[in-house]
This record gives sequence, C-alpha cells and structure tokens, in this order.
Amino acid sequence: MAQQRAGRAGRTTHGYCYRLYSSALYANIMEEYPLPEISKLPLEGVLLQLKSIGIKNVFSFPFPTVPPVEKITETLISLKDIKAI
Repeated sequence: MAQQRAGRAGRTTHGYCYRLYSSALYANIMEEYPLPEISKLPLEGVLLQLKSIGIKNVFSFPFPTVPPVEKITETLISLKDIKAI
C-alpha cells in the first residue's frame, strides 16, 4: 500500500513521498497489501443484497475476492435462522 501511495506522488508534476514511520517498521511489520474489506467485515449485508437483487446461488457469484465457503455457509444458516431469507 505504501508503494502505491508513493507512486501517486509526482504523477503530474515533481513530488515527494514523506513516510512518517521507520524503514524497519515498513520492512518488518507492515503488510505489503491490506486485507480486502470482504475478509474483515460480516457477510450478512453482502449476502442479503445479493439475494435482494435475485442472485439465487451466492456461491457462484464472481466476487473479486471470494470469501471462504465456510463463512458463506455459516452466514446463510444464520440468515435463515432469523428468517431474513
């Protein structure tokens, strides 16, 4: 992510990228790419939206980053238990 941000500096004119952390922190602790949002957030809202637009089989939906099948299954069971779908 930091590389992407640095690439934006100076895109149209001369620019600089000042990082407010040490190179050791960058090299040893920071992730190269952040986790996709779908990996961090609950799936209930996403699956409800898919169902509301008529997607019957959410397992075959072409997610840019596919959530684990177990997480989709657990979420569908949870939504059925509360009679949301």
